[in-house]
Amino acid sequence: QQELEFLLARVFYSTGIPFNTIDNEDFQIFLKKACPSFKIPTCQSLSVNLLNNDYKNIRVVTKNVLNETPYFCLTSDGWSNINKEPLINYMIT
Repeated sequence: QQELEFLLARVFYSTGIPFNTIDNEDFQIFLKKACPSFKIPTCQSLSVNLLNNDYKNIRVVTKNVLNETPYFCLTSDGWSNINKEPLINYMIT
């Protein structure tokens, strides 16, 4: 159950699928047909609990990689969103 929840959540996070898709009746029918014993997570669980857990896991992996890397480059990029609010993106390479 946990592994399937994790994998399903990662599909949502990595593709940008809206979280409320999990509540779509046809999507739920598909999931139940594919794996009848799977308890489908709620939109709340997908957007809070599972997301927080995945964030914590990725943070640990990222910290480990940074601790083992002798050097890296920090790049930043700034722009404005559609509401003209400034945004800054940081990327480590």
